[in-house]
Order: sequence, then C-alpha cells, then structure tokens
Amino acid sequence: MIYQLYPIPLCDVNLPVYYMVKSYFYSRTLEKTADNLEEEWQRLKVNHTSFPDYLLFPSADHHQEYDADTLSREVIILKDRSKKIPREDPKPYNPDDDIGIYGIDFSQYEPENVDIEPHETHYYIDTDPTTGKLRLVEQSDLFIFHHYWPIYEHGKLLIQSINKLLPVVQEARLGQGQWEERLKTTRSMVKARANALHILHNGGLYDIHSLEHLLSHSIISVADWRPLLDEYTKNLKILAMNEATR
Repeated sequence: MIYQLYPIPLCDVNLPVYYMVKSYFYSRTLEKTADNLEEEWQRLKVNHTSFPDYLLFPSADHHQEYDADTLSREVIILKDRSKKIPREDPKPYNPDDDIGIYGIDFSQYEPENVDIEPHETHYYIDTDPTTGKLRLVEQSDLFIFHHYWPIYEHGKLLIQSINKLLPVVQEARLGQGQWEERLKTTRSMVKARANALHILHNGGLYDIHSLEHLLSHSIISVADWRPLLDEYTKNLKILAMNEATR
C-alpha cells in the first residue's frame, strides 16, 4: 500500500509518548534516521529494551491492576527483574537421575532447584519540578504484574472506532491538522496491515491532544465527540501495546 506520513508540528508532539515508543521499538526497526528531537531522546531514552520488556499504556490496559501512581502515567516501559534464588534444600543429587549425553548432569538445571522471586521495575517520563525539564524516572513496581497478554482483535476494534469518530470529525469541518484525511488513511493502513509505527504516527498517537483541542473549539457538542475520541485513543494505545508484544 502506498501512503504518506502526515507531518506533525514539533509543538504538537506528546514528547513522553514519542520518546517511550521510540525507545521500545528502536532496536527492532530498520529506520534509524535521527530527527530534530534526537538529542533530547538520547538523554531520556530507555536503553536495551527487548523481549520480555513491555510497552504499556496503563489507562488502556484493563488486564492489570495498577496502583494509582502508575495509572497517572500515560505510558511506561516495564522491565522484568525477576531473580532466580537457589533453594536451601535442593533436590538431592542422584547420579542416575538425569545423565545426558557426554555424561552431563542436567538435573542441576531443573527448575525445582531454584525459586523465582518476581520483581519488575518500570520507567516513565515526567517533568522535573526543580528544573522544569523532562526527566526519565525508574520506579520499583507497586503493583503485581501478570506476564501474559490478552489476544485482541485490535485492528478490527480500531477500524470500528474510526468509523464512529470520522463522521463527527467531518461534521466539525476542522480547518487544521488534516484529521479527516489522516483517519481515512489510518483505516486503510490497518486494513492493509501496514507498518505499525506508521499507523501509530498517522493515527495520532503522538498528537491526539491536538485533535481534542480542535474538536473542543468546534460546533460539535462535547457529549457527541468525547466518548468517540476516548474510545479511538484507547484502541490506538491497545494497538501499540499489542505490536510491542509480537
């Protein structure tokens, strides 16, 4: 599918979301060109992300029970810091138990000889109250994270939410942002299974607040657009979380 990436003014970019998504996907993508935000991203990026790390939007993730502080963060990157602790009373060694090829005793590697102490930390970006600049924060989790991911029909759900939101955007006759075109293009990209990062870009993951601002100053009642925009934004974030666990 041939499509364009719509330009997003730097003043409209949600920097914490952009930097966190870039940190998570950077090691996987072949497109490693720098942009005008490269210097600040280098200061704020989360290093060495890989499976089984998670990119999470807590408010859109209804399969975890987050604490209040984590729910206040729009996006986090979670790293598994689980520890393997040798048991004080491991399985007694019997040389006849599990001698494999070359005479190696594989019983010493069996899970029953260790306990797993679950622990995770996560990262988020907020504003330093002293300097007023963005900062990267590492936080020990205050919630119990369940290491599984539900199967969503995220493409189908995202298309459905676009179909509901698009008529409202058309009726609002927005003069900026090319949002009608962006939503139509995003819908086509989802159907064609285009590059997920490009879908998130065109779909507005980094600047959805600019659409919110335009709608709030349009002739459309808040009651008519707010639930639809919230549903669309949630499904956009679910797409991002699902793509991060593939």
